[in-house]
Amino acid sequence: MSQELLTYKLSDDKKSYILVKANSTDITNIIIPDKYNGLPVTEIEDSAFKDCSLLKNVVIPNSILKIGSESFYCCESLESIIVPDSVIYIGEAAFDRCKSLNNIVIGKSLTILEKVLFGICTSLKNIVIPNGIKTIEESVFFACQNLQSVTIPDTITSIKDGAFFYCISLKDVYYLGNKKQWEQIVIAPFNGNLTEANIHYIDNE
Repeated sequence: MSQELLTYKLSDDKKSYILVKANSTDITNIIIPDKYNGLPVTEIEDSAFKDCSLLKNVVIPNSILKIGSESFYCCESLESIIVPDSVIYIGEAAFDRCKSLNNIVIGKSLTILEKVLFGICTSLKNIVIPNGIKTIEESVFFACQNLQSVTIPDTITSIKDGAFFYCISLKDVYYLGNKKQWEQIVIAPFNGNLTEANIHYIDNE
């Protein structure tokens, strides 16, 4: 059933398929298959589900390696997303303006959170950034007005301009390192909501 709702194209090396788009913006639930025509589905193309405003649930298989830019942009009904550990790249604004998104599990194979990745996800209250992430790019959590707590791993080296800009409810930051490590992170301007929150050091040594 999911296959009828989706359009695919063969990858350049003809070894896998790319999910190009949803065939209707009215879909409400989708399970992305791990295979199509006997080959793995390894990529969700840019804007594949853009403006699918009724999409509430989506299951991403562990065959997916890449999620393109704006792939779920403005999916205003989407409530939860689990990014499998197979995913090594998520493009800019992939989940921007998903205003109902309240549960996000980020896969453990990423090293960077791209620009405006979760911008204006106004239902999001808590987020755990997994170990291995090194950079939080500009405006990743821009205007997540109800975000109250964030867990940040000690692998982070850089937090770019406005990554947490207008996160006006942010009260608690749980850092999985010590104070000295936290102070070595390069935190760019317009992140006052982050730096002025209560910083809890998990490693107090």
